[in-house]
Amino acid sequence: MVMTTLQFRVYGNTAVYQAVEDALTLTRHLYNAALEHRKTVWERVKHRTEFADNPTQARKAFKEELDATSYKAHNKELTGIRADFEDYASLNRRLEVAALKRLDDAYKSFFSRAAKGLGKGHPRFKPAHRFRTLGVANVQAIKFVGNTARVKGIGKMRFRKPIPEHAVVKSFSITKKGRRLWLQLQVEMPDDEFRLPRSVDAVGIDMGVNDRAMLSTGEAIPRVELDWKGKRRHQRRLARAKKGSHARAKKRAAYANFCERERIRVRNATHQASAAIVKKFSRIAVEDLNLPGMTRQVRKAEDGAPRKGVAQKRGLNREILAQNLGQLREQIAYKAERAGRDFMKVPSQYTSQTCSLCLVRDVKSRKSKRFGCTACGYQLDADLNAAHNVLRLAFGEDALKPLGTRSAGRQLRLSMGDLSAEIRVA
Repeated sequence: MVMTTLQFRVYGNTAVYQAVEDALTLTRHLYNAALEHRKTVWERVKHRTEFADNPTQARKAFKEELDATSYKAHNKELTGIRADFEDYASLNRRLEVAALKRLDDAYKSFFSRAAKGLGKGHPRFKPAHRFRTLGVANVQAIKFVGNTARVKGIGKMRFRKPIPEHAVVKSFSITKKGRRLWLQLQVEMPDDEFRLPRSVDAVGIDMGVNDRAMLSTGEAIPRVELDWKGKRRHQRRLARAKKGSHARAKKRAAYANFCERERIRVRNATHQASAAIVKKFSRIAVEDLNLPGMTRQVRKAEDGAPRKGVAQKRGLNREILAQNLGQLREQIAYKAERAGRDFMKVPSQYTSQTCSLCLVRDVKSRKSKRFGCTACGYQLDADLNAAHNVLRLAFGEDALKPLGTRSAGRQLRLSMGDLSAEIRVA
């Protein structure tokens, strides 16, 4: 069995959207109140025991008071809250319990990080824009009928695609992003649902900015073109609006909707590209790029003087991040794993400077978009040469034979979009 997540955009009437907003507000207030209780009690106990000979031993005397702030104690108090407040009583209790569990998990992560010396990162109070998900581990809180889902206190939500027949729902969450509602289902499915027939095809993938990815077969995945003009237009409108005004709230919502549409468009393109690669090839090799290092900002000189090329590096970083190369790599990895494909990450060092024919490495061989070996004269697209090297490093020389790059004295025509070159292999 395979655990996976299915995401559906859900639709409803105005009452459903308002009910989700109200549920987010109620559960957020519950989360913040429980956090305030924990912090208040801890500060009081800490103040009483900080001057004791053995503070740790002294705090054990207040164990009962500290236990009153636990997840179990807050869960018991929830019964009284629902009896006193009609808004909480009308909402599904499991949604409220999930908010308390979310705080408990945050504290567990906090203590785990502190024990490992990875920084404290104490749980924080959640404003409205940082609390946009209703997550429930108990599937009894939701009822499915065909392409509809119903949750107490929210109502009936519709989604377009049906849930797979053999999927067993383990948990669910509802997320509000801008004007859209998303239903995420964590499901368990049989392995056979994702398995693909084996083939002998292998591919090496070189990632970049000019082309999002170049395959060793000569196929190119085009780069992502974001709507930078539209983004700046929305930002200017938002900057001109008066702070706190109703017009600014509308412009902020419009800008958030624009960013969400761009994110969905890029995500869909990434899913389509990764699914096509996994479906076609049984052995897949991807260069393991150090993306944080590639997008690191230029540091100032030791004397504080500005460095040259800062604006150009900032623009390059923006373009690299826009391609979502890490997301593409991870999608290929998990889809290949559940489909039974072979997947390998190859170090990216020197793949662009090494000739894939004679294996001589020379930085002078790489000239912008073209690669011309200074030793043997082999010429081809630079990204395609790197993809051949990635394939060779992962699966050996035999993986390159089907590509024909080792056939002496033949004319090869490589078609990559608008690039067509006659290459003679010596």
